[in-house]
Amino acid sequence: MKFILFFLFIAMHTAVAAQKKKELLKDSTPVKTTLNKTSRGNKSVAAPSIAATIEKELTKIVAANCHLANTTATWTKIKQEADEVMMTHFQNGNLLGTSKEQAYFIRMDATTMNAADIAGKKMILIAGIAPNKPAEFIQLRVEQINTSN
Repeated sequence: MKFILFFLFIAMHTAVAAQKKKELLKDSTPVKTTLNKTSRGNKSVAAPSIAATIEKELTKIVAANCHLANTTATWTKIKQEADEVMMTHFQNGNLLGTSKEQAYFIRMDATTMNAADIAGKKMILIAGIAPNKPAEFIQLRVEQINTSN
């Protein structure tokens, strides 16, 4: 008799545990594939999408300013606008590091363009982003040629 009671107790306990497990699995939320400050587990999955998003934003900035003269003043203006975009991504946790220097860099100057590029009205912005590890940069290159007269 004790054996039967013990067997019924084990069977009931197992059934209750299985039911609880089913409820937990049913109520669990799906895994997010985007980056934010609280979810750090899938950064490498989101890195290509972050890079693509930032590249699109930088392309829009350069394209919006390519009608201006290809001078230091224009480069400074574009870098400032790009810095605002990058800082937003850094503050949102999409870029990693304890400082912006570890999270990203932006270059648009005589080191990114030669004299022929400048004369040919080609603007080149090079940016580095660190979506996976601080100071481990993915490099992005944005080129725009001013076709207007």
